[in-house]
Amino acid sequence: MRLSSLVYACAFVTLNPLVSLASPLLETRADGVSQAVYDDLVRFSRYSSAVYQWICPAPLGQTLVNKFSNVGTQGFVVRDNARREIIVAFRGTSDVVDALVDAQIIMTPLRSVGITNVGDAYVHTGFLFAYNVVANDVLSIVKGQVSAYPGYTVVVTGHSLGGSTASLAALSIRAALPSVPIKLYTYGTL
Repeated sequence: MRLSSLVYACAFVTLNPLVSLASPLLETRADGVSQAVYDDLVRFSRYSSAVYQWICPAPLGQTLVNKFSNVGTQGFVVRDNARREIIVAFRGTSDVVDALVDAQIIMTPLRSVGITNVGDAYVHTGFLFAYNVVANDVLSIVKGQVSAYPGYTVVVTGHSLGGSTASLAALSIRAALPSVPIKLYTYGTL
């Protein structure tokens, strides 16, 4: 027991300075992408994080358009008037219900609101379920915003389960609104 504690202590002492040296590099480097893309990745990761705070009245200081929630899938739509963006953010795995959705790994044909002509495309059953339970709400909210704010870009984002759900939402929104610019940012997608 003492030997294993000593090994862990030595590893901590040895590796801790390396981690603290690497941390500033990890936070500031943007190798391989432009500064603008890097800044967007950071900014939209904040929306992916903010969606976990369900009671926030103005996520990241922007206009909260609407929230959606059904059978564990939660998210919000916000509008950033300065950047002319409509942002759809999906919460990731947060509780046991979400973990059960993650565990539904059997592949199923891709069938969702607005998505047609995908041939033999298959998708993770749990991810498709997570999107389909809110698909009508999401599309209705986004269509309303796009109609009221023409020229805005739709940005879809999420982390973990939310990243997978965001990917399906982006497909669905693209199919429903083919002339609207859409961006997708996912983090830790399963």
